[in-house]
Amino acid sequence: MALQAKVMPVRGTCTTLLLYVLTAVIALTAACVVMKVWRADLTVPFSYGHDSFVFLTWIKGVIDNGWWLTNPYLGSPLQAEMHDFPQNASLHFLVVKGLAWVRPDAGFVCNVYFLASFPLAAVTALAALRGMRMSVGPAMAGSILYAFVPYHFWRGETHLFLSTYYLIPLLGLVIIWLARGEPFLVVRRPTGRIGLELRTPRLSLPSPSAAHPFDFPYYSLFAAFFHKLY
Repeated sequence: MALQAKVMPVRGTCTTLLLYVLTAVIALTAACVVMKVWRADLTVPFSYGHDSFVFLTWIKGVIDNGWWLTNPYLGSPLQAEMHDFPQNASLHFLVVKGLAWVRPDAGFVCNVYFLASFPLAAVTALAALRGMRMSVGPAMAGSILYAFVPYHFWRGETHLFLSTYYLIPLLGLVIIWLARGEPFLVVRRPTGRIGLELRTPRLSLPSPSAAHPFDFPYYSLFAAFFHKLY
């Protein structure tokens, strides 16, 4: 019995991990099929117009200068300054910086991040739905559908940080916890000592609201509105 108690959690963890990997693979494969990626040159942006120029400029700034806030190659005679731009999307810029280490090309980074937004949205939606105790089949189907809502393609690379909306399901889960009056923290005393752990049912994630101050501000502001509504 002691051996079973040690083995079962490992099996459960492997099964859960396999579920998330399968969901991500399905979402990424479907995105590649829908967008016919095999015909594309990933160094050429999928969208080249309107606000996509702004995001490509920021990405190029991260590649050339290490971050997006200042760019000595723009804004003659001094430099471009973005410190007063009303956003703090540091999470996205960190992802951009990581992708730039793989290949320092603005078009490639933009395209890969947009493609990655499909499996990321599916995985976080699955985590949220499972956190709400939805069974595996409906949760997996719902997460795939969530990743392919028309809004995803409508925003596209023109508004890259809005189409990468993978944090929304986690924030929605937090709102539901608050609406139900369920605590984030629970106290357990496994050995007689008090210890705190994050309340994440069926999730191995930190508090999902922690990353939202570093997302594009629209979603955080709407989340605050809906939280007050509840």
